[in-house]
Amino acid sequence: MLRAKGYNVQIKNAGKSGDTTSGMLHRLNFAVPSGTKIVILDMGGGYFNNQKRTNLVSQLKGKADMAAIETQLKSRAITVIPENTGSMPQAYRQADKIHLTPEGHKIFATHLLPLVVSALGSPH
Repeated sequence: MLRAKGYNVQIKNAGKSGDTTSGMLHRLNFAVPSGTKIVILDMGGGYFNNQKRTNLVSQLKGKADMAAIETQLKSRAITVIPENTGSMPQAYRQADKIHLTPEGHKIFATHLLPLVVSALGSPH
């Protein structure tokens, strides 16, 4: 979608299946290399995995982890686009009722496109 609009960009999915907010924070600098301009930050998966994996991770700890992630990214002059697929209808979810189908990903990408384009500015 970005290439069709004239952008020559490289996109990397730095998500890790089953990752908690603490895990996301721990591997942030490795997962988001220097030169990164934009991060689409999944605001739901880490919280979901916190609850799924252990009751020891409090909601406050999860919020603190996510705030630290945003702060670190912004301190590196990276634009953060917070996103959560939680509002995506079940029709666009896989049998596990969690992960998106290919059509769900396309809808989600279409939703994100104007936000990413705005953060990128004009194509060079």
